[in-house]
Formats: sequence, structure tokens, C-alpha cells
Amino acid sequence: MKSYNKKEFNGLSWLLFLSLFSLAIATSSCGILRPGKQAQVERRQAKEAQKAQAEYDKAVEAHMKNQSDETRKMMKKTKKKAKSFNRFMKKSPKRSPGC
Repeated sequence: MKSYNKKEFNGLSWLLFLSLFSLAIATSSCGILRPGKQAQVERRQAKEAQKAQAEYDKAVEAHMKNQSDETRKMMKKTKKKAKSFNRFMKKSPKRSPGC
């Protein structure tokens, strides 16, 4: 059996460590080596979100058009009052007693 001196063994261990480290980085799924695909996915998600928001806005507008004049007035008043009411109902965590 061949015995290795300390310098050879230390060099072999570093070589093994570096090869395993580089292999781990190359096969990782975090996308370090492929930033183009990550940007592509983000752009696609942004477009989908924008499309969903446009559909939601159209649905809200159609809903408002279907309501009577009295109902629209009531909805506007409720929307204005909701801001102050919701602000009053929200309690800061510092003031609440906690569970």
C-alpha cells in the first residue's frame, strides 16, 4: 500500500473539495448560471399580473355600470367612509394586549 506524505494528501483533498464545490455550483437550481431564464420568467409573471389586473378593473367597471344611480351613490359614500372606519378598527400591535 502506498503512503502519502502530508503535502500530497493536503493537495489531493483540496483538489477533491474544489471539484465537488464546482460540481455543486454547476448543478444548483438557483439559476446562478442562467440569469436570462430568471428574467424571462419574471417578465412573463409581470405580464400575467398586469393582464389579471386589467380584467379585474373591467369587471369592477361593468359591475358599477349595472348598478342603479342610488346604489352607485351609496357605494361611493361607503368607499369614502371605509378609509376612516378601517383606520379606526386597525389597532397597532403596541396597543393591543396580545394573547
